Parts: sequence; C-alpha cells; structure tokens
Amino acid sequence: MVQLAIGVSFSHISSWGSAMKSLCELLRLRKSTRRAQRALAGHDSAPSLESRVLLATLVAANKLTYQDVDGDTVTVSFSKNILNAGNVNAIFQFNTSTVNGSNATPQQLQTINLVGVAGAAGTTITTTAVRSGATGGDGVAALGQIDATGLDLGIVTLDGDLGRILAGDGNTATAGLAGLSVRSMGRYGTFTGAADLNSAIQGKLPSLKVKGDMQEAFVEVFGGANGSVGTVTIGGSMIGGSAANSGRVHAHGVLGTVTVGGDVVGGAGSHSGALTSFLGITSVTINGSLIGGSSTFSGTVLTDHLGGGPTSGGPGAHIGTVKILGNLIGGSGTSAGTVYSESGKLTNVTINGSARGGTGELSGTVYSFQDMGTVKVLGDVAGGAGEKSGNILSELTLASLTIGGSLIGGSAQFSGRVQSSFNVGTLKVTGDVVGGSNFYSGYIQIGNTSSLTVGGSLIGGPSSLTGTVSAGNLGTVTIGRNLVGSSASGIEDRVFTGGVFANRIGTMTVGGSLVAGVDNTTGLFLKNGAVTTEHDIGSLTINGSLVGNSTNPALIRARGQAAPPATSDIAIGTLKVLGRVERALIHAGATDSIGANADAQIGTVTVGGDWIASSLVAGAQAGTDGHFGTTDDLKLGGAFLKDLPAVFSKINSITIGGQVIGSAFTADTFGFVAESIGSLKIGGDTTISLLAGNGNDDFALGLFGDIRVNEI
Repeated sequence: MVQLAIGVSFSHISSWGSAMKSLCELLRLRKSTRRAQRALAGHDSAPSLESRVLLATLVAANKLTYQDVDGDTVTVSFSKNILNAGNVNAIFQFNTSTVNGSNATPQQLQTINLVGVAGAAGTTITTTAVRSGATGGDGVAALGQIDATGLDLGIVTLDGDLGRILAGDGNTATAGLAGLSVRSMGRYGTFTGAADLNSAIQGKLPSLKVKGDMQEAFVEVFGGANGSVGTVTIGGSMIGGSAANSGRVHAHGVLGTVTVGGDVVGGAGSHSGALTSFLGITSVTINGSLIGGSSTFSGTVLTDHLGGGPTSGGPGAHIGTVKILGNLIGGSGTSAGTVYSESGKLTNVTINGSARGGTGELSGTVYSFQDMGTVKVLGDVAGGAGEKSGNILSELTLASLTIGGSLIGGSAQFSGRVQSSFNVGTLKVTGDVVGGSNFYSGYIQIGNTSSLTVGGSLIGGPSSLTGTVSAGNLGTVTIGRNLVGSSASGIEDRVFTGGVFANRIGTMTVGGSLVAGVDNTTGLFLKNGAVTTEHDIGSLTINGSLVGNSTNPALIRARGQAAPPATSDIAIGTLKVLGRVERALIHAGATDSIGANADAQIGTVTVGGDWIASSLVAGAQAGTDGHFGTTDDLKLGGAFLKDLPAVFSKINSITIGGQVIGSAFTADTFGFVAESIGSLKIGGDTTISLLAGNGNDDFALGLFGDIRVNEI
C-alpha cells in the first residue's frame, strides 16, 4: 500500500512538474510581452519586443507588419519611435479589423494618419511588400492615403500605389515633404481608402518619383515661391480623367526637371493630364505623346498667368526645354494638347512626331506669351477643326523653327499656322505649306527673318489668306517647288493665297513655277499666286515658269526701296525666269497701302523661254482703258505719291530667250512700260534698237501687234 501510494504520488509529482514547467514558460512569455508593451507605452526602457514575437502586428515603436489583401507580408517602417499601443490603431486604419497582434487576416491599409502625433514631424515612412510562401501576393501593396496635415515629413517610399498624401506645416520655407517615391499613384482610385486623389504639400517637394503610371491623381505643392518641385520622374504615363486636375502635377513655385516615360493624356476634366506651374518649369521630357482631352488645358505643359508677366509688371513664368518624343495631339477642349507659356518665355521645344490640332480652340499648339526659342517638329504641323489649332505661336520673337514635314491648314480659322509677332531667326518647312478651308489656315505670319525655306510647294487653299507667307523683311527666301494660287467660283471671295507678301525680300528662289489661280467668281479675287512687297525685291529667280491665266495674271510687284539714294530707286533688282512668262504682270512702283512710287526702277530681267501676253511695268499705271501697252499709259499717281524730279522710272535691261507673243483676243494689250527702257533683246540674239533718253520709244512687238514698248 505504501509503496503503491508512494508510486502513485511520484507519478502525480512527475506530471505536476511538467505542467509547472509549461506554466512557467507561458508566464515568462507573457511577462516579456507586458515588458514590450510597457516599452511601447513609454513605461520601460526596453527598446523593442523580443524578436521571437513574430506574429505581433506591432513589431516595434517604429514598425508594423500586416498581411496585404492578396497575401503579401507588408512592413511599414518609420524613422522615429512614435508608435505605441495607445495610438497605433488611430495611426493605422484598415478596411477590416485593427492592429490586433495577428497577421492572419488579409487587410487593406487605407490610412496612415500622423495628425497630432507627438514627435512625428520629419518622420520618414517606408513600406515594403514581400510575397509570402504561405499566403501568396505580388510584392506590391497599395495604400489609400497618408495624412500628415500640419507636419513636414521626411522621404516617403511606398512599395505600391498611393491614392493621396497631405503634408507640410505653416512654414513653407521648409520642405513639406522631403521626397515621395511610389510604384504608382491613383491607380485604384478611392477603392483603397483615399478620400480623394488630391495630394496637397505645404512647402517644397524636392523629388517626386512614380515608377509606373500616375492615374488621375493630383499633386499640388503650395507655398508661393517656396512651393517648388525639384524633380519629377514618372516611369509610365500621366493619365487624366473626368475630374478637374486629375493626372496633374502643379507647383505654385517652380516645377523643376520632369521626365515622363510614357504619355501625358488629358481627360474630360479641366487641367487633367497636365504639368503646370505658376512660376516656371525648368524642363520636361515626355517619351511618349502629349495628348489633349475634352476639357480646357487637358494634356498640357503650362505656366499660367498667376506668375505675372509684362501686363502685370512681373517677369513672367517661363518654360525651359520641352522634348516630346511622340506627337503633340490636340483635343476637343480649349488649349487641349498644348505646350503653353501663358505669361513668360518658352526656351526650346522638340517634337519628334507631329503637332496636330483638334476640335478645340488652340489645341495641338505651341504657344509663348513672350519670346520663343528654338522649335523643332520632325513631322507635320497640322490644323484641325478648332480655331488656332495646330499652331506655333509666339507673341514676341521666335529664334528658329524647323518643321520636318508640312504645314497644313485645317477647317477652322488660323489653323495650321506659324505666327511670330516680331523677328524670327530662321524658319524652315521641309515639306509643303498647304492652305486649309478657312481664313489664315496653312499660313505663315512673321516679322523679319534672315532665312525662310519651304522645301516643297506653297499652295493656296479654298479660302482667303491660305497657303501664304506674310512677313516683314525677308532675307533669303527659298521655295523648293511651286507657288500655286487658289481658284474661286460662284460668289466666293478669294484673296492672298499661294503667295509671298512681305515688307522686303532680299533674295528669293522658286525651284518650280509660280502659278496663279483662276477667277470664276463674282466676289473679290486678288493676289492668288503672287509675290509682292511694300518695298523692294533684291533678286528673284524662278526655275520654272511664271504662269497666270486670262482671268488672273501671275503677279510680281514691288514698290521701291525704303531709303533709296538720291538718283535711283530700285524696286526689283534682278528677275530671272528660266521657263516662260505667260499671262503675268511684273509691276514696280505699285502698292496697296503707303502711296505709289513713280520713280520705281527695275534692274535686269531675264527670261529663258517665251514672253506671252504679259506686261513689265515700272513707275506707270494703265490709263482709262485698264490695259498696259496703249497710248493712255501714264505715270503712277495718287495720294502720298513719290515722284522726285531727279529720279525717273526705268527698266535697265530685258533679255527674252524665246519669242514675244501677244494674245489673239482683240481686247488684250500688254506692254514694256517705263519712262526709260535701257535695252531689249529677244530670241537670245536679236537686239531691239531703242532711242536714247526718256519717253522716246513707242512701238509694237509680236505676231498680234498687241505688245508694245512704251516709254511714257
């Protein structure tokens, strides 16, 4: 019995000892946990929980882990020990459950809220997501929002998408957010918990990096001149949506160097898909296209009027270098798809594709309120259905413009246009300049330039002021192929198409022919296929022919020198046509606006082919019969006339390689008319004898006898 009792007792003692050992281990663990909790609550000096507590969500005073909705293990790390059991559930807000010591439940982290958290200013936030072997995942974890309103933050680096961030205190001289780096921004809309997609930073943001797309998110940096953004790198595209400002980065100060790996796409919201600033943009590189949307300034690079400018006494908000490796495509909104310096200068723009206007006014346009630097468009500049769409437009000077394709007018007024209110360094269109179906389309309107080149043809469109160059003083002008004026019928008006109209032309070469349009209209029809100046033409060479028709002569006209010497006034220095001259009027001394010049002179005229039913006139006008080459031809007259006693109109020499042929129409007459004609050679070897002095020669030429040499 005793032995048995003893045996039983020893057996119980052995079981009891094992139980006690297990209980002690449990108590030790609970003690360790309480010590860690006291440390987090600030009641113990222990820096962190023991590493073996792997399942606890709150790992340390600066670290938290959770299981993302698709299984990733996510770690959120702060640079400061600001977490404790009392505030952790206020700082971290999930879609389900809380910070409860378990990662077993998948959770969406909706908010990190640091508002009012002691010591949180300057905190750096980092999230990392790791795919779990047990629960899966994709290595990316989205976060709805970070709210640090009233607090400056350090660098925020997120291993996933971010909806929005609010940061920055009242002192905007300090950085509101030291930097932001995310995988994407706004990709999930408000689904992940953001109240909206509008991020607001008070004070400078030195860097913004989005590895993927920025989808409908808006980042705005406040603080006046302090509200600047240092660098912006978007690895994917910036995509605007239906909300105003969606897919936009906006600096109240200067927006620094911006690189976008994909497209910048405007949406239905105003200023959507936009890179904007009040005080200037350093540089922008878009590796895709800049695409306008359906609302105002959607798909745009913009500095706007709040930066000040000449009209407000400020220097203006300038844009530096802009490179678009794709296309600039206008949308249906006003100024949609634009590079637009609203108050300042625009330094340099390169578009590797085309600039195409849309249905919106000023869409597909490059605009500068002040000077514009070097602009290169490797493709076409084409107008659309919107007024001023497909434009290169400078309100002051333009350093240089190169269009690798053609300048093409659209269906709206001022579409497919190049305009600079003042001087242009050089201007080159490699292809054609083609007029559109409305006024000022396919149109070049500039001040003075040293060089203007159109590699193809200058072609008038089915409306007035199309397919035309209108300029101040032109140095060297080269048209690679033809100048073609537009025709009209019915009651249409048609003026100034397929021509070059300038204050002065130094040297001009036309590689093909100048061909006038046909007048079959009862409306106004004027200067369709023409080269005219308000002052002089130094030299003009046409490698093809000069061809008009019985309804409308091909026109070359120059008034005279702006400041001529005392005894001469050369309006046209040399004119050379390698082909024929047919149904043309070459007129020195006439003008539209500043008073005729009865002293106008023409230097050397050389024609390789025939002279057919055309007139060459200096300082004269047709009489009451309206035809040159008749007895009533007379000196130019009218208001503001220039007619000095010591200067007389003259044609120095005329050489025609072919025949001089009039017209079979009895009502037609033509003439070589001036006060003096120096020499005349026809057929290459026949010199026509002329009397010395002025007003001495008057005789007919040609088979029909209706072309006269007439010294008035």
